[in-house]
Amino acid sequence: MIAADLRRFGALVIAPVVAVLAACTPAASEPAPTPTPSPSPSQTPFAEKNAAAIEAYKRYEEMLEETGSKGGFPADDPPDSVLATTMGDERKLVIEDAVVLYDAKERTTGSRSARGIELRSSRPVPGAPGGHVVELRACRDLSKLKLQGPNGSGPVTEAFQEVFPSLYYDESAPAGWKVAKLRGSQIEKC
Repeated sequence: MIAADLRRFGALVIAPVVAVLAACTPAASEPAPTPTPSPSPSQTPFAEKNAAAIEAYKRYEEMLEETGSKGGFPADDPPDSVLATTMGDERKLVIEDAVVLYDAKERTTGSRSARGIELRSSRPVPGAPGGHVVELRACRDLSKLKLQGPNGSGPVTEAFQEVFPSLYYDESAPAGWKVAKLRGSQIEKC
């Protein structure tokens, strides 16, 4: 009798458990639910704008190296690379620095690099050129750069700089992302 009661008790407990499990388990023909993946950085809002702005900043750094190695340029003849990578106040500062090199008959030798370029912010800005700003952070390594002139040569004064460029999309020719503002400070190392 006890065995029969246990069998009944077991059947009473097991049958509902099996029914619940069967209801919760997807049938063999149904695909199992897949978790929703988190977005990768390339899927973030403004990903194309951000990537284009980072590439534009790299071209800006290349332009600075090229301008320095050529000894600057006269104020009334900025090269196309300056016009293609700068705008506003930053263009004025780049031209002023290039004219100083040109007038002093100095030039830079060696190489410079921008490392650790990262996105700080990317946002719409109504009324701004292109209606959007991309702000970056980078470390400039100028440790291999030397200034050479009529009075000899020597290292640049700041070997490493942390810089914060702001880029806008400028529609004036040549159209593209351009550095409009750059602030920075000397640091110990990149």
